[in-house]
Amino acid sequence: MIRTKEFKAAPELRKAWEDAITPIAEEALADFRTWPLLERVDEAWPDAPPRFVRVPSLASVGKVLMSKETQGLWEAANPGLRAMYLNLSSMLNARHQHFYSVWTRRVERSVRKATDAALAALGKRLKWKPGKTEKGYWQQRPNAYLREHAWERLHPEAVEARFHEHFLTILRAGHMPAGLQGTDWKTCRFLYS
Repeated sequence: MIRTKEFKAAPELRKAWEDAITPIAEEALADFRTWPLLERVDEAWPDAPPRFVRVPSLASVGKVLMSKETQGLWEAANPGLRAMYLNLSSMLNARHQHFYSVWTRRVERSVRKATDAALAALGKRLKWKPGKTEKGYWQQRPNAYLREHAWERLHPEAVEARFHEHFLTILRAGHMPAGLQGTDWKTCRFLYS
């Protein structure tokens, strides 16, 4: 939950935030538009980085994304960034809320529209339909990973484990991130379909 009642940003501060956020958001969207989005899902990836491991089936993607192992590794790996999300600072929370506002206006609609089209094409190509629970994850992941990577770029000093950067590598290659496997981010494996 983001609480902002304790801090009201002055117009000049909000403008400074906008000026910092906008180029990163626009750059992320321009990069996204070059991706072969989900076009190689369920195919081999011979030159995948060594820590990237293919999951056995599309059905397993949602299960791994929602696993306790993935969540536990995520929570333990970036304590500085996690502290930001847990309302450590009212000012930072206001900035985070403003970031979401800029992202929604400038990026999210385009990414979601492209993702829906890519999922429809994937379903036709593989005669596949995600389960009800997994469908939301498939629809949200590209936008969520792109957005969180952009937020991390605004706060690089707080990011130890660059999960989102690795997930974007998977998406840029035309595959879908399926979660994490392991107990230590330095040796964990990045799952994809």
